[in-house]
Amino acid sequence: MLAKGEWRLEEFVGFCSGCGKPIHCLHGFLNGIVSEEKEMLYCFQCYEKKEAGQER
Repeated sequence: MLAKGEWRLEEFVGFCSGCGKPIHCLHGFLNGIVSEEKEMLYCFQCYEKKEAGQER
């Protein structure tokens, strides 16, 4: 719960390219990862799975 006078800064950025989950910026920090190679947006869980698959 927010304290009186406290603002919750949350802005929708897009959807995860892996699972379709909505991703937001929370208080100025991206709640996900933009991949370097194709500039695609991923949630943390999908990005970890993607990276683990590439290491094999």
